[in-house]
Amino acid sequence: MIDKKQQNFDAIAPYYDALLWVTSGSTILRSQTALLPEIYERSDTIRTIAVIGGGTGAFLDTLLNRWPETIPLPDVYSIDGSERMLRISRERIARAYPDSLHRLYFIHRRLPWRADKPPPGWPRFDLIITNYVLDCFDDATVAQVQSQLHQLLKTNGLWLCVDFYVQQPGRIRRVLARTIIRGLYLFFQITTGLRPTRLPAYDRFFSEHDYRLRAEKTHAFKLIRARLYEKNADAAFRLTLK
Repeated sequence: MIDKKQQNFDAIAPYYDALLWVTSGSTILRSQTALLPEIYERSDTIRTIAVIGGGTGAFLDTLLNRWPETIPLPDVYSIDGSERMLRISRERIARAYPDSLHRLYFIHRRLPWRADKPPPGWPRFDLIITNYVLDCFDDATVAQVQSQLHQLLKTNGLWLCVDFYVQQPGRIRRVLARTIIRGLYLFFQITTGLRPTRLPAYDRFFSEHDYRLRAEKTHAFKLIRARLYEKNADAAFRLTLK
């Protein structure tokens, strides 16, 4: 999702779901969906959703499938830097939810965008989802990406962030976590051209802008962490002043 010369998931898109299953079973999808109940508690206030880096649509499929029947489906924007991933996702969702396609938008866009303002025509969102997205950037770029997404998120909006986490309790577990993550980065460097070699400090943005942590769950011996944040008015005001 950075630049075509740097990173492109098109080559592995047809095999992506199989790779995830072989390497982690259902852990990745379970981590992505673990906090959906907390989101559904607020579903009556959610009118627009941005799924950033939605891949082949497995998560989006689950999000739509479990959406409360009594609450109208919101407008959902699936935004991805891989055209092939996006095409697979669109076909998957079209088969499963043909009557809901008028509420779904599949957009090919790499982050960060170069302009100061969001792309024209994009709404502001009640919910932004970045599942295994922020780990694709270095420290400088991830801060830029988060700042741009922050602009798109409404005040009191929710941000679901699921990603790897290396601050394990105990030296042995930290070393093991770093070793596993290095291996993952090496794999994606070879297959997609991914340039970062370590996890960025993506937590920093949420703490510096006073996002409120609403829920948290960990997976795979705390190697994976799902967090649901809420953007408060003070954070929105402070970023506007900068």
